Amino acid sequence: MYQMIGVLENLKEKRPGIHPELQIIPFQHIYRMLDEGELDAVVVFQAPAAAKASIYYRELQKIPMKMIYANFHALARRQEVSIEELRQEPLALFEPPKIFSNAVQLQAKLMEDRDVSDLHFCSSAEAITVLVSSG
Repeated sequence: MYQMIGVLENLKEKRPGIHPELQIIPFQHIYRMLDEGELDAVVVFQAPAAAKASIYYRELQKIPMKMIYANFHALARRQEVSIEELRQEPLALFEPPKIFSNAVQLQAKLMEDRDVSDLHFCSSAEAITVLVSSG
């Protein structure tokens, strides 16, 4: 949601009278509501697999993947970390239905040949942050 700040600032400049209403709606309902006119626009992290002709998808920006480390972790001060390095670490990951496809693909690579005890699936960024911060 925080990534919407810049988009909304630009929108406010171009259309000063606009009054956006931000809602978090279960993913399975978004496109139906858009198609039925209940929503004017939606923000998603990937194009719908089978978009109807009435839906126009426009990519606003690429979203980079980020890692969160505890301050004391050996990788915390590094600018870049490889997938191979991450495969050696215990990981807190989003539950697959809660993230966009690029992240699912990356998480799948990180989970290959891993002991399940090294993986912690979380339903929110807050839960991941708590696990990581606690080491």
